Amino acid sequence: MHMLHDVNADNNAKWPRCKAVRLDETDVVCVLDDSLYSLTEAYRYAPHVRFLGVETPLDLLRFVHTYGPLNGPLKGPESRIPAERYWLFQRKLKAFVKLMDTFKRSKGARDDLRDALLNFLQEDHREQELLSLPYSPQLTKAKLISDQFSLPEEPEIWVFHRDADVIREASAYCIRNGLWVHSGLNAIWRGRRPEIIATFELGSLYVALEWMIWQDVFRQKPLLVCQECGTVVRPKTAHERKYCSHECGHRVAARKWRRRDLHWNRRRDSQR
Repeated sequence: MHMLHDVNADNNAKWPRCKAVRLDETDVVCVLDDSLYSLTEAYRYAPHVRFLGVETPLDLLRFVHTYGPLNGPLKGPESRIPAERYWLFQRKLKAFVKLMDTFKRSKGARDDLRDALLNFLQEDHREQELLSLPYSPQLTKAKLISDQFSLPEEPEIWVFHRDADVIREASAYCIRNGLWVHSGLNAIWRGRRPEIIATFELGSLYVALEWMIWQDVFRQKPLLVCQECGTVVRPKTAHERKYCSHECGHRVAARKWRRRDLHWNRRRDSQR
């Protein structure tokens, strides 16, 4: 028996592209294409990075035209999803990536972790407000944390007043439970050869984008949030970086040099 160690092996995860896409008042309307593409194979083209980089309505329409609507149900020739649904999901994903990135660097930047945690909890709450039915309670990460750690449900009340250990534990809890990635195994026969394949339940582009962030971490190349401009990039190597480009790194170094120079000039003038 042959076992495949390929985490991209779920070939049943298919999704439609769009023949045409338009913004109809507040909705993104996608005219569905008859052909389907593999969500797992699309990972190599980093659609999650492209989605996190969407800035304008035109950028959003181009993304949807290439990769299809965010989720279903896909009934009829068109898919209609509120544009705000895309923007809220994007902001939550950005906040989650920022939380992971800040958590890794939090040893000497505790205040940054507090800011990142609060931002993620707020964006998660905003998305849940849009998704929840009027008669259905909102199962937000903030509510789960309040139950887990006996904290007020409103993170604004406690995030900036609790000690560093609580902030770390709450951040770790959000990271552990921040993505809806469900995995499994599939046993198949290829001719006369049995194979066991790792699979993922990718029922929509929404879930696939979250899985791609998970996949980056699995490959030890988690997304980088540039500490200068805030751009989310996929690093080419596993080496830790702080900036998305040499230009951003150079700007930071130049500012530090100017501050040091100003400090020494003031100190010199004071000693005259």
